[in-house]
This record gives sequence, C-alpha cells and structure tokens, in this order.
Amino acid sequence: MSYLSFYHEISFTLTQQDVTRQFKCNPVVYTMTIPESSPNPVAGALFAEELFSQTGQQILSSYGIEALTPGLVYGNYTAVPDAIKPFVVPVSGNLASIFPKG
Repeated sequence: MSYLSFYHEISFTLTQQDVTRQFKCNPVVYTMTIPESSPNPVAGALFAEELFSQTGQQILSSYGIEALTPGLVYGNYTAVPDAIKPFVVPVSGNLASIFPKG
C-alpha cells in the first residue's frame, strides 16, 4: 500500500444545502467475498486462491491493479476458508483507515 500516504494528502470541500464538509481521499479498494449462502463456496475459495496465485497477480497487474499481498480481511477473520488463510491477514494498524468505520 505504497500510495496510502499520498492519497491521504488529498482532500476536498463539498457544500450541499448550506452544509460544508471536508473529505480526505482514500485509494480505491476492490474487495471480494464468498457469501455465507453461496451455492458453491468451494468455487469461491478456488477463485480467491487463483487471484493470489502468480498467474492471478499477473492478470491483475496487466489491468493496472496493484494487489495487496497478503490480502486484508475486514470483518470476521475466523469465517475465512482455511484454503485462503495463508494468503490473508486481518486488517490492523494504519491500513484500517482505508475501510469504513463499522
């Protein structure tokens, strides 16, 4: 996340209906999830594994997407499938600032 501090330097002011608010920018973060009600959670886990593979990383990079490795889990880390846990860590520290407050 080498650009995090750069994004946090950027801010803008917006006034709507006589209310002015200041916004600090954050990077665009693409996410994925495997819904609890998924009809095929194994396929979802396999897809996630592919994203973290060397081939998956090359594909993302070819589209200009700088992947976070390890991946960040925002939410219930214990619900992450065991096959994916080697590729992810729970969100902590200054990286938590790029996610919405619960």
